[in-house]
Amino acid sequence: MKKIAISLFIGLAIFLTYKKFNKKKTTAKTLYLATSSPVNTLDPSATFSLGDFQEISKVYETLLTYDYLKRPAKIIPELAESLPEISEDGLTYTFKIKKKIFFQDNKCFKDGKGRELTAEDFVFAIKRASDPKINCPFFSFLSGKILGIDEWRSKNISRKKTDYEEDIEGVCVIDKYTLKIKLKKFFPHLSMIFCLPFISAIPKEAVEYYGEKFPLNPVGTGPFIIKDYKVSDSKIVAVKNPNFREKFYPKEVSSDLKDSDLLKDAGKKLPLIDQIVTYIIPEGSSMWLKFLKKDIDIINVQSLTNIKEKITEYKNKGFYDNYKENPSSTLSLLVFNTNTYPFKNNKYLRQAISCAIDKTKLNDLLYDSTKIVSKGVIPPEISGYNADCLYGYQDFDLKKSKSLLVKAGYKNGEGLEEVEFLTYKNNDTLAEFLQRSLKEIGVNLKIKVVMPSEFEHLVTTGAYQMAATGFIFAYPDADNILNLFYKGNSLSFGCYNSDIYNKVYEKIINSSDMKYRVEIYKELNEILMEEVPVVPLFYYNNMHMVYPWIKNFAYSDITFLTYFQYLNIDVDKKLICKKL
Repeated sequence: MKKIAISLFIGLAIFLTYKKFNKKKTTAKTLYLATSSPVNTLDPSATFSLGDFQEISKVYETLLTYDYLKRPAKIIPELAESLPEISEDGLTYTFKIKKKIFFQDNKCFKDGKGRELTAEDFVFAIKRASDPKINCPFFSFLSGKILGIDEWRSKNISRKKTDYEEDIEGVCVIDKYTLKIKLKKFFPHLSMIFCLPFISAIPKEAVEYYGEKFPLNPVGTGPFIIKDYKVSDSKIVAVKNPNFREKFYPKEVSSDLKDSDLLKDAGKKLPLIDQIVTYIIPEGSSMWLKFLKKDIDIINVQSLTNIKEKITEYKNKGFYDNYKENPSSTLSLLVFNTNTYPFKNNKYLRQAISCAIDKTKLNDLLYDSTKIVSKGVIPPEISGYNADCLYGYQDFDLKKSKSLLVKAGYKNGEGLEEVEFLTYKNNDTLAEFLQRSLKEIGVNLKIKVVMPSEFEHLVTTGAYQMAATGFIFAYPDADNILNLFYKGNSLSFGCYNSDIYNKVYEKIINSSDMKYRVEIYKELNEILMEEVPVVPLFYYNNMHMVYPWIKNFAYSDITFLTYFQYLNIDVDKKLICKKL
């Protein structure tokens, strides 16, 4: 009897242990994603890659961010206690930082315990973004704006080691939790800049402890922790930060999103998932097959070929309601170097080339007609977009193109030397289409193919005649791109410098009136479409396939770096769907 009782006890213990283990196993919430490129650095100050930033933003946080469920974009505090206090002249911003926010536990800290965040951490982040040794790609957003920042950078160019002890005049710590930023000139978008991950809170201890290995050993205040990642790895794993601060899912949603179930988790503590596994899969076909096997939860369709065919395939599996599409703030365009032959002082030649390109046909050839043919340099998601404007040089019209070529002084292309078109590998289809199109009007295009890194260098230094490039809005305001056409800005598209454009742009330099600014944005857009320093080709669409067990998916270009922490997973639905 005693042996039977012991056996029953052991059996019950095994059953309860199994039940507990099985329950734990089935309720774990792991999000599976995929990217086509390896993550090269997890240092917020050193990258320009969106793929890198997506991983960085799981670990690091900024002073300000955007409300996940508000359209249009609404800035809200992140690590700041509230929105900044702005002086009457708009030149001084004061940020109060939340108390009792701690960095993730890491061996770089004393006893391995993360210390409290302070205002000094943002001073350090700003200095790293300004450090010429790091050469942050986003320094231009700070240059010429924050008082003394360019001087600080210049002093450190010739030094063997950057002096972080030297102060920047316009970056001041008032007390442990108060940061003051002083501007050199009026700049109404500073709050948007402080939403960008290149100014994330970084602990000095981590940079000093890891040294050259810091780029792959991130330490932030964010909702996830990334450990032991190497560039050669086939996946990157981010686990829930057990000491993440008190941050909650929003309780309000914009009217255009109200039909969805986006408020079921309102008020719940973030993040809602336990782990994120991101597979690195260079081949689009391999990524697609893994998605169809339901081993990936969300896939970005833009990275695939034969998009419409794949959407149909997905629809036939019964998941079409989970195909998500919304306008993007990404723009593709052709650029003319207006500072050199043959495009300098010859808008008619630029207009003629624009009219010779059948953008609808190109959209079908390159993107399976999934993009939107542009109506200017301002996409639909950005303030200043005007769908009703008609631009005379965007529409395909060979007769008009040939007429403009006569005005340009090159009837049937006579007297026009071969034009060099700069491009990079994997962009061959576009280059060849343009070559055929321009030959129709007598313009001969010579294709020069370089590596992506060389392409970026040649374009930014103006060492080209004509090129194709893209623009991703770093913040949701048209000034983000329009300022690049002002007075031949060093990063200007096509080295463009027009007295007409400059005079109109100067109307908004000192204005914080958004209604007025938007009207001027439209006027500037029309000038660019008349002068044609660039040919806007397409606005992109965000296109995702999302399996139905993923909840709260409300992706936008503005919140795409932080959307992970708002997602939830219906584990029971996932188990059912995986069997289908």
